[in-house]
Amino acid sequence: MKVPKKTVLFLVGPTGSGKTELSLCLAKRLGCEIISADSMLVYKGMDIGTAKPAEADRRKIPHHLIDIVSPRKNYSVHLHRKLALETIEQILKRGRIPLLVGGSGLYVDAIWKGLSRHPAGNPKLRAQLNREADKKGLPFLYRRLKSLDSAQAGRIHPNDRRRVIRALEIIKLSGKTPSEWYQKRESLEDLGYSVRIIGIQRDRVNLYERINSRVEKMFRKGLIEEVKRIKKKGFSRTARGALGYQEVLDYLRHETKSTWGELSLLIQKKTRHFAKRQLTWLRRQKEIRWISWPEGEGISPICDKIVRETKLWLSELS
Repeated sequence: MKVPKKTVLFLVGPTGSGKTELSLCLAKRLGCEIISADSMLVYKGMDIGTAKPAEADRRKIPHHLIDIVSPRKNYSVHLHRKLALETIEQILKRGRIPLLVGGSGLYVDAIWKGLSRHPAGNPKLRAQLNREADKKGLPFLYRRLKSLDSAQAGRIHPNDRRRVIRALEIIKLSGKTPSEWYQKRESLEDLGYSVRIIGIQRDRVNLYERINSRVEKMFRKGLIEEVKRIKKKGFSRTARGALGYQEVLDYLRHETKSTWGELSLLIQKKTRHFAKRQLTWLRRQKEIRWISWPEGEGISPICDKIVRETKLWLSELS
């Protein structure tokens, strides 16, 4: 199949929706190479807790931006976008289609819609805002952000402390709201790419059951042992933000008195909440073409449907 110039596919969906297995099927059928749009798959050795694609699958289908940095090092969305754009161009030069796979709104959004050139961080101001959040509560700061920039507040979950504080930091430093900076971003379309974004839609009860099962499987595969192994060398601030890792670290430091079973339930709960936040962001993106994946439906008919629609789209671009 001839690939039109500057064509990019995305496969998005909440954690546990089946993106990994579906991406492998699509890549094989459409001649894609997969680019991870996940903030935690970049870390070497963080395999179980991130549900990283199996090495055998990664040998069959080229994967990019996985296992590229040590957990001891911090990683940024700015660097990820830069590497993703470079990788997209390399894949297109090989006559193949870049397929970006992820569920993190921040990383998908950064690659797709671009990043604003907002002011660099100010550690002193950030520390001041963190102290204010400790003293008055994060809801107080979120209400302030809402009064100053309601549009940006709507893009941020009220409990996302880092992003709430970052937004207020930008306003204080620049005198402009994040939304004003947001309008100056350079999207893939601005760069001349044709973009198709496919979203996986599952019944919420089914999704939560899949998440619970996935966490249980992680414990059986050795999540605690994986965290112990990485802990010896050290976790960076960004690496420890991966779902489940901070909870296991607290457990290992005896900061919680949970049993393994209680720890598993806690991680399941936090993962479900995370999936809910992912869905909130994804549903705001009007460009996403949703594919319903009913409970009990195998992967083949879902893959077939996406392949048919994508080939039709590609033929229209040719």
